[in-house]
Amino acid sequence: MYRIAAQLFLISLTVIISICILAAKTHYASFQIIGLIILTSYIAVTYFADIHSNGAEGLVICYLAERNCEGNYLEVCPHNLRNDIYEFEQKYALTEV
Repeated sequence: MYRIAAQLFLISLTVIISICILAAKTHYASFQIIGLIILTSYIAVTYFADIHSNGAEGLVICYLAERNCEGNYLEVCPHNLRNDIYEFEQKYALTEV
């Protein structure tokens, strides 16, 4: 629910800014141009929002898989990513005592 609301807000904001820029530069906007602005705004916003959410989900899954496999000494995450995660945990004191 929040994802749809966030996408609608970002699409609306992008469309409004784009139309303002278009009006300032050309003083003319047809329905076709506005339709293209809405379409490209929708495509851009959903693409970038999905990239960030999918990336974050991948990091969380990798982290949880690594935590679950620690007892068996299995390596699931790439070595560099695992070190970054452990350094982040130590930096912000997120590890269990």
